[in-house]
Amino acid sequence: MLKNLLFIYLLIVSSACLGQHPGNAKMPDAFYKCWTASPEEDIDDNSISDTYRPCDFKEFRKGLFRKKMEFFKNGKCTWLKYAPNDKDSLINGEWFYKRGKVAIKNEKKEIVIIFKIEHLAFNQMNIVIKYE
Repeated sequence: MLKNLLFIYLLIVSSACLGQHPGNAKMPDAFYKCWTASPEEDIDDNSISDTYRPCDFKEFRKGLFRKKMEFFKNGKCTWLKYAPNDKDSLINGEWFYKRGKVAIKNEKKEIVIIFKIEHLAFNQMNIVIKYE
């Protein structure tokens, strides 16, 4: 009887873990969306964080390259990569969360961006880029 209960418990726990990606285990729902850099809001020169807004937050000023990142619950992500010839490209990759930081890997599994989230709300994310 005890073995049966233990088996049922393990079955329930293991099935609850299926489908979870290690990257999204600790992230709030507000994180999972497209984010656009809003540097005009970073008016405090002493601040080391960059402000991001949801991509559909407002009509952003044209003529200025804006970093964009989109995060999905399955651990996938995309980001806009700057190109000096104005042929910016959308890159596919994966993200994970570890030790308080978000890391983004490219398709070759190389880490290309690491940042710490200073503030996260439904309509604003402030991050400190550690590596890019």
